[in-house]
Amino acid sequence: MTDLKDTLIEKKTDAGDILLNPDSIETIASITARQVEGVSHLMPGIMGEFSEFWTRKTGTTGAHLSGDQDHLVIDLSVALLYGYSIPKIALEIQEKIKEQILNSCDLNIQTVNVHVKKIVSEKEVEQPILDLEEE
Repeated sequence: MTDLKDTLIEKKTDAGDILLNPDSIETIASITARQVEGVSHLMPGIMGEFSEFWTRKTGTTGAHLSGDQDHLVIDLSVALLYGYSIPKIALEIQEKIKEQILNSCDLNIQTVNVHVKKIVSEKEVEQPILDLEEE
């Protein structure tokens, strides 16, 4: 699949052209996925980890758009909460992302690949990363 990072996605209308940056579509996908019950958080995919390392730019969305105008693909890396049905959550993520991008951008996403990279317990979610009060 072709990486669309440097490509604008063009949508023609009677009033003119609409140009969408792939980052905006990735952001819609990541926000939508985080709203699904059972999703703990999104994780950077391989491309996100690589670019964060070299550019020191953080804030990757956990979603990556690839393909071409006729076949758009989103790869999404997630951490899910323990105790939820992985297939059910993955299917809900796929359906909601396709629906939201269709409603928001009038674009059909052909494929949403959900990569479950981690299972997180409720305790891990609630535990602070750094407790400054102990010092």
